[in-house]
Amino acid sequence: MNAMKGDRPPQKQTISRSFFRWLLIIVLVGFALSMIFSWTMQTKMSQNNAASLLRINIGDVRQDIIDASDKNLLELTAQITAVLDEQGDEADSATLLRLMEEYDVAEINLVNAEGIITVSTNPAFVGFNFASGAQAAEFLTLLDGSTRTYVQGYQPITYDSSISRKYAGEVLAAGGFVQVGYDATRFQRDVDRQVIGITHNWHVGAEGCILVADANWSIVSDRSFNEG
Repeated sequence: MNAMKGDRPPQKQTISRSFFRWLLIIVLVGFALSMIFSWTMQTKMSQNNAASLLRINIGDVRQDIIDASDKNLLELTAQITAVLDEQGDEADSATLLRLMEEYDVAEINLVNAEGIITVSTNPAFVGFNFASGAQAAEFLTLLDGSTRTYVQGYQPITYDSSISRKYAGEVLAAGGFVQVGYDATRFQRDVDRQVIGITHNWHVGAEGCILVADANWSIVSDRSFNEG
């Protein structure tokens, strides 16, 4: 019997079905690859956004701790400056040693209008010129009238790079300025006190929070007041 008009030969039908089958497979594979690529990109972006948000929050908390420490040292320096302003020229090394013990700081220096230490709790520092190094020279801004107070981060000092201090300074009424310093132990104690409870009002997203732990893995600050 002759084939009816419009009927496809078996070979053409097989080729057609094979073509559509492979076309379907290619479309499905392409769709799957597209979904995988899209999911990977979205996941990567979410991870990057989360990491960026965490870095920003941690950086902000770190800055809050530094600001609190700066504020505390400036307050102590202001109190010591007030005492020295009252004593005027009568302030000597014994006076500074008494104030150092009373205010629990590591070092106090009296600096004249030329930027030279005239009296200090460390006799070796007497005669030191603040213009002799970058770290010390930052405090010369107290002598040009641009500011009455200055605080510096914890770092090695110009006089001896094996010694690190956190300093604050304030202008004296009679001229020159007083410089007050924390050593490592005092600075760490100040930071430890400031960090307790500092993250109570911090959160990451809707449910996340920032924890601060000490070297023994004990919580010292978190959003839910779980200190200790």
